[in-house]
Amino acid sequence: MNRRLLDPFQSVELPEIIEEYLEHGNATCLAFNRRGTLLAAGTAEGQVVIWDFDTRGVARILTGHGASVNGLCWSRDGKYLASGSHDKTVILWDVLAGATAAQQELAAAVLGVSLTPRSPYRAVATLAEGPPVLLDLEVGNSAVQLPLAAELDSTSGRGSRQDGSA
Repeated sequence: MNRRLLDPFQSVELPEIIEEYLEHGNATCLAFNRRGTLLAAGTAEGQVVIWDFDTRGVARILTGHGASVNGLCWSRDGKYLASGSHDKTVILWDVLAGATAAQQELAAAVLGVSLTPRSPYRAVATLAEGPPVLLDLEVGNSAVQLPLAAELDSTSGRGSRQDGSA
């Protein structure tokens, strides 16, 4: 019988401790790429450090934020990375070039960001103040506030009875 089929962890040597650590500041958020080979770490110093698990080293350091990075999200193909920061910006990075592909300034600090998996790239950013915003990162860098549930209910008539009470 194949020993790996019986107990897949028995024939693999696992480390007792992790010996590597991030030397570029305190990590505030983390995101793996789709294949799990790259780990992006947003730091309190405003950098995005990309760690390569194959080489066990830093693949790229992206600088462009002026405050703590609070949210990260990879594109499906792993070529782009969106980062949101306390400095009120969302940046779409071209990871291979190590350069900014698009940047959007917002009204409040960004707490989190989520990116559409494919081009054309759009992102949703949650803000410290106000509702989330939908960002079009490729066409004119526009930002549109997403309506709150209460606003949707009042405009569509949902959530209230015929007599006007909720």
